[in-house]
Amino acid sequence: MKENQHIEWKESWRDDYLKWIYGFANGDGGVLVIGRNDKGLVVGVTGARKLMIWNPGQLPPEWTLEKLLGKHSSQPFNPDLANTFFRAGMIEAWGRGIERMMDACAAAGTPVPDFEAESTGLWAVFHFLSQQVVGATTQTPVKTPERIIEMLEANPAMSLADVATAIGKSLRAVERASAKMMKENRLRYIGPTKGGHWEVLP
Repeated sequence: MKENQHIEWKESWRDDYLKWIYGFANGDGGVLVIGRNDKGLVVGVTGARKLMIWNPGQLPPEWTLEKLLGKHSSQPFNPDLANTFFRAGMIEAWGRGIERMMDACAAAGTPVPDFEAESTGLWAVFHFLSQQVVGATTQTPVKTPERIIEMLEANPAMSLADVATAIGKSLRAVERASAKMMKENRLRYIGPTKGGHWEVLP
């Protein structure tokens, strides 16, 4: 396993690593893994208890946090821009972000995040179970298919080789699991071998 332009390993968090996230967001996407050393070995993240993500912006007028967390239709601030990204295949849909976060937490066996709406943005606070952050020997196991789904939902353009590297599995194991999920209609690949993308099916 080794790092590449889409995968970066960091042994512990430092705020200047935000530049990697900005770079991934402005490029072809990628995965920043905290808790792996330069050799790719899992060293864990000691003392970690939660991850707080802040998204700038405001909820639509008359919306409450309860409505955001419930079933609702989406109201993009710029429908033309959202529709352009959707038609270009850069997003599968809008209005499913909260639901997908909840599903990802459920699949990983972690508590659902807490949300807090402010006038200038929205906080999402993810809580980690203690056995998931103290090191490789006590991590809660997550099955390979769920790890693959997690990676491809975060970055649909990832190759299976990159997924294998990111989750620490052999390419053959990832290919086997992906083929099985495709037969089960849980996953499909759209487009040419080079330049296509994965779609996770509900």
